Amino acid sequence: MKSVRWFSLLVALVTVCLLLTACSQPDTNSSGPVTSTPGPAAGNPPAASSPTVAANVPPPPYKGAVDFRDCESVGGWVVAKNSEAETKVEFYIDDKLIDTAPATKLRPDLTSWGTGRHGFTFKMPAAYKDGKPHTAKIKVVGSDFVVPFFSALPGFECKS
Repeated sequence: MKSVRWFSLLVALVTVCLLLTACSQPDTNSSGPVTSTPGPAAGNPPAASSPTVAANVPPPPYKGAVDFRDCESVGGWVVAKNSEAETKVEFYIDDKLIDTAPATKLRPDLTSWGTGRHGFTFKMPAAYKDGKPHTAKIKVVGSDFVVPFFSALPGFECKS
């Protein structure tokens, strides 16, 4: 009985040693040391698959949502996180720039962010009330930030 216990203990120790050895081995599938992000040791997995890279991605510089859309208009809000400066937005339909306007309409639900003047509204052009499917997009001027639609997809289909 004593030998069975020792054998079980030996098997457990060998298993733990094998696991520790396997975990501390450098990744041989890697094309080389990681140079784009600092890491504790060479041989880490490529930066794209490292969970620490996702944690180091800075948050977008804006918050906002397109929270209203019908066949007459589209609207929402956007706030620059680190600035009180006026934010301008562009309205696109089917990737064609339709209009540009400042996001300065009063939104009482946003008064916790300064003045609450962060809203925008665009009128839907009559040319797109043709019963065909279209996509709409709102983008902050001078950036790559696209204001996300609050619900559903940014597509619409209207008849005049």
